[in-house]
Amino acid sequence: MNTEISLYWLFFLYFVIEILSHRILYFIVTNVVLPGGNMQKTTLFLLFAIFVLILSCGVVRDHPNTVIIAITEENLEGFDSLVEWGGIGSRLFYSTLLAYDEKFAVVNDLAYQYKLSPDKLTWTVKIRTDSRFHNGKELNAKDVVYTFMTAASIENWLDLSMLEKAEAYDAATVIFTLKRPDMSFIHPLATLGIIPENSLDPEQEQIPAGSGPYKFIASNENKEIILEANQNYYGKKPEFERIVLLVTDEQQAFQYALEGKIDILPVPISKSSFLVEGTRLVSIGSVEKRAIFFPLIPKTTGIDGSIRGNDVTSDVSIRKAIDSAMNRDNIVAGILGGHGTPIYGPADGFPWDEPAGRLTWGRTRTSKNILAGAGWKDLNRDGILEKNGISAEFTLYYPQSDFIAQSMAIACANTALEIGIKIIPEGRPRDELGELMYYNPVMFSWGSHNPFEINNLFHSSNTGSENYPSYYRNTRVDTRIEGVKSSATFTAAVQQLQQVQWDGVTGVSMRGDAPIVWLANISHTYFVNNKLVVGSSRLEKRGSGWPVLESILSWSWKK
Repeated sequence: MNTEISLYWLFFLYFVIEILSHRILYFIVTNVVLPGGNMQKTTLFLLFAIFVLILSCGVVRDHPNTVIIAITEENLEGFDSLVEWGGIGSRLFYSTLLAYDEKFAVVNDLAYQYKLSPDKLTWTVKIRTDSRFHNGKELNAKDVVYTFMTAASIENWLDLSMLEKAEAYDAATVIFTLKRPDMSFIHPLATLGIIPENSLDPEQEQIPAGSGPYKFIASNENKEIILEANQNYYGKKPEFERIVLLVTDEQQAFQYALEGKIDILPVPISKSSFLVEGTRLVSIGSVEKRAIFFPLIPKTTGIDGSIRGNDVTSDVSIRKAIDSAMNRDNIVAGILGGHGTPIYGPADGFPWDEPAGRLTWGRTRTSKNILAGAGWKDLNRDGILEKNGISAEFTLYYPQSDFIAQSMAIACANTALEIGIKIIPEGRPRDELGELMYYNPVMFSWGSHNPFEINNLFHSSNTGSENYPSYYRNTRVDTRIEGVKSSATFTAAVQQLQQVQWDGVTGVSMRGDAPIVWLANISHTYFVNNKLVVGSSRLEKRGSGWPVLESILSWSWKK
């Protein structure tokens, strides 16, 4: 029978039985089995009870070496590597030309060699010849060209604005020509999943045709997604023969976990202390950061009435004092229950981090000295500092649905008060924060595997834009960022990225302009079957649930 139809009927019967079973069984027991003791009726009852028990399982492990994962998000719109899925988990279904390893060094994947021309405009990439798509078709250079040129022509998650053209020199050689030198092109090479030539159609979103370690088998309207190991995969063979993804709500997912029907359950930190028999809590580091984004220019009002900037947070001494006062260790321990790591800049945990840009932190004395040196004084002895008639006071907004952001905002307000700064935490709906953050600090979530995202955060060409409204400008930082893009190697680009943060004179770090106060990376927590061995993993992407699909490639069953 067709797998998708079977799953449909299984789900239908399960819900019917769940609704009716209690009343039916009560009626049979009280009116059939107990009164007469008829053996035939008793036998029928027992058979019926067994039937109910089987269907009530809800999750059927119908294949050996299967791992079942509950996914408690429902915002996935297909599996196309060129759109949303590419930014979530392309490595599961798709191959990429290059890749980031566990330490975020650039390594080969489909490509076994790449070379950059002396003028830095031409990338010549040699690809392996032993890779096949899941449908059996050989993967060649034309597929790579089609993937990149299609991705460059549509609005998606990846910046390919630097790409002029891609050409297949032969079946195993692709030549990319850029409009300008730009080392950030290495990121698309390491993240864009290759699809077959001329394959982009409405069905592609539902049936991904990649060449990665797992292939798509069936989906029940994205509620139960079945993946099977690709036995022809050219890389390390997957440990699990089959992966079943159950896209469900949190309550049902917990019920499955309590019944022992799933192997991996993403769990909010707030519920991670609950004990589920047969599982253990696993905490995996992620790039999901919480930070305070500050407006960096003095307050102005446009002719249309729009407000930009903030007279308090535009003073660098205010930002540095807050940055220095925050005790990140206490935030991680108290708010995250230890499931996180303190952070001090945009690149903690990555090779392009620059620790030299940090100030002494968690010390209010240092913060008070910074403020006093900048002329902030408590003139009216109310505990709040003033300068030039301006009180050191502002509202810190946070997404009202984000409990962690709320807790961190309150913690920051309590610490800031110790150094004479009054912060008023206030939650608002997310759709209101986009305008508020032009003239108010906002507690935000941010994080990326893309080393070149730092450029987007801090280059002055992006200042005041919808995604980067702080109005940050520093010509020396701009020069460093342009040096990142003009680098001849990824190693040279990493060195330039470090100097963007602190070059000995200035930068975007605590010691420099401190445009953002970074607080913590939030770990992803999972209830994991005790029989599973958790492999080594790089920092997971933002979000909960889907990122584990990349981590799981290194997991296995206990022998």
